[in-house]
Amino acid sequence: DIGAISGVVRILGDPSFAQASFGAPIDALQLGSVASLPLLGGVLASGAIAVAGDDDIGRLQELRLAGACYLVATAAACAAPTLAVLLGARLLYGAGIGVALHAAPLYIAECAPAELRGRLVAGKEAAIVLGIVGGYAAAAATGAEGLWRFTLAPAGALAVGMLALSAAVPESPRWLARQGRAAEAGEAIEAPLG
Repeated sequence: DIGAISGVVRILGDPSFAQASFGAPIDALQLGSVASLPLLGGVLASGAIAVAGDDDIGRLQELRLAGACYLVATAAACAAPTLAVLLGARLLYGAGIGVALHAAPLYIAECAPAELRGRLVAGKEAAIVLGIVGGYAAAAATGAEGLWRFTLAPAGALAVGMLALSAAVPESPRWLARQGRAAEAGEAIEAPLG
């Protein structure tokens, strides 16, 4: 998102593109909100998890919730008829980030064998960095034409991939065991082993 939104802000900062997209230029506060609302969404989602706890939902369901937030927010942002819709989509996208940043490391820690945990967490971090670089590439490819909606669109494909992959992995065995679901926890441990 960091890479893509840098291009979107540059495009929408041009009054002619903002006028064509929303019928009016965007002022500096509005433009800053387009860029920064995901931070607020992430803080609100993380805070909600911290206050309410995460014992009821499970790590896998959290990851699916994050993927759903990404998908809905990306679709809404790409189709946004008004600046208000774009801002709401950006806030929701940030909520997905907040949930994913909470759930992904926990899921890895609770599911992966000890000898793989470090590599998997490093892989997650590398994927984040590659996503940022990919966002800059999308911005570079679409920015000259003012196609800011196309700059954001690749995030939707990634969200679909995240949701599809989440259907292929088990819930955290540790979380299942803490819920008193020992038989399912055993199945979740054995599932990756084939």
